[in-house]
Amino acid sequence: MRSHIRTIVALALVVGLLALFLHNVALWRVAAEIVRARPQWLALSLATMLANLAIRAWRWQFLLEPLGRPSFASAFRATAVGFAATSVLPARAGEVIRPYFLARTERHHEKMTATGAFATIILERVLDTITVLILLASFVFVFGREHSASSPVAFTAVKWAGALAGFAAASALVVLFFLAGDPGRLGRIMLRLEKVVPSVLAGLLAKVAEKFAHGLGAIRRPSRLLRRPRRARCTNGTAVQKKILGRDRVQIAYVSAISQDATYTAQQQIGDLLRQRHKLTSNEPDDFTVRNMTDVAEAANETSKTMTILLACIAGVSLLVGGIGIMNIMLVSVTERTREIGIRMAIGARSSAVRTQFLIESIVLSLTGGTIGIILGVALSLAIPAFLGWPTLVSMMAIIGSVLFSAAVGIFFGYYPARKAAALDPIEALRYE
Repeated sequence: MRSHIRTIVALALVVGLLALFLHNVALWRVAAEIVRARPQWLALSLATMLANLAIRAWRWQFLLEPLGRPSFASAFRATAVGFAATSVLPARAGEVIRPYFLARTERHHEKMTATGAFATIILERVLDTITVLILLASFVFVFGREHSASSPVAFTAVKWAGALAGFAAASALVVLFFLAGDPGRLGRIMLRLEKVVPSVLAGLLAKVAEKFAHGLGAIRRPSRLLRRPRRARCTNGTAVQKKILGRDRVQIAYVSAISQDATYTAQQQIGDLLRQRHKLTSNEPDDFTVRNMTDVAEAANETSKTMTILLACIAGVSLLVGGIGIMNIMLVSVTERTREIGIRMAIGARSSAVRTQFLIESIVLSLTGGTIGIILGVALSLAIPAFLGWPTLVSMMAIIGSVLFSAAVGIFFGYYPARKAAALDPIEALRYE
C-alpha cells in the first residue's frame, strides 16, 4: 500500500514540475521548430545525448568501485534521472537525486549508500573543475596571447581568477584525499560532538561522515583518477563554454576579410549565410547581428558622446549647487558684516569698492574649491593607472578651463551679494545689531 502511495505522490510531483517548467513555453512554436528541423540533425542530437549519458555512467562506475561497482544499467538510469531532474528543478537538484536513486536500485551492495554515492558526485565535480582549469590554462598560455595585447587588464584578471580557482580545486582534492584515508577515524572525530550536541545527533553525524568518507575511496587510487580526467576531456567538448560562460551555444564569432575594401561584401555574405542556416524567410527579421569594425567604432563614438553629455549635465548640476552655496555663504557674510560695511562707507568707501571687495572674496572662495577639485582629479588620474592599469590623460586645457569656470561661477553667483552689500545705507548699516 505504501509503495502505491509513493508512486502516486511521485507521479503527482512529476506532473506538477512539468507544468511549472512548461507553463511559459510556447509549445506550438517548439513543435513548429522541430517540424522544420532536419531529421538527421535531430537523430544526431539524440544519439549524442545518449552517448554522453552512457560515457558519464561508465566513468561514474569507476568512482563507485569502493562502494561496490554497480551495473552499467543502474548507473545509466541514475545518470539519466539526475540530468533530467537538473534540467527541470533549480539549484542542480539532480546531483542529489542521482545518488539517492542509485542507492535505492543497488541496495544489495552493503556499502552502497546515498551519502557515499553523493561523495562520488562531489569528487567528480572537483575533477571536472580541475579538467576545465587545465583547458583554460592551455588556452590562456598557448592560444590567448593575442588577447593579452588587446586587453591586458582582462587577461591578467582571467589568469589570476584561474590560478585562484585552480588552487581552491587542488586544496579541495587534498582535503578529500585525507578524508578518504581513514573513514573510521573521521566517524570517531564526529562522535566527539556529543559533548556539545545530543548524543543521538552526534551518532548520526558520525555515521554520515563515515559513509561520506567511504564514498571518496576512489581518490586513493591515482590510476583511476588519471583515467577520469582524460574521459572528461574527451566527452565534455564544451565544458569550458558551459561552466565558465554559462552558455550552451556560440554567442559571438570574429571573421577577417581579405582586405579592407572587401569588408562590406564579406558582411553581406555572412548575413546571407546565417539567414540560410537559420532558415529565415524573406519576411522574417534577422535573429543575429553582423557588425564590422566601422560599426563598432561608430557605436563607441556614440557611447562616448552620450557619456560626455551625461558628464556635462552632472558637472552643470554640480556647478549650480556649488554656486548657490557660494551665494548663500556670501549673503550670510554680508548680513554678519553689515556694521563693518557701514563703517567703511561712513569713512569714505565707495559702493564700487565694497562691491569689488565682496566679488573678490566670492572669486577666491570659488577658486579655492576649484583648486581642491583639480588636485583630487589629478591624484585620481595618477592612481587609476597604478591600480587598474587604465591609461588616463590630464590635459592642460582641462585645468585652465576648470580655473576659468571656477572664477566665472564666483563672479556670477557672487555678484548679487556684492551688489546687496554695496547698496546698503551707511546710516542703517551703522544702526544694525
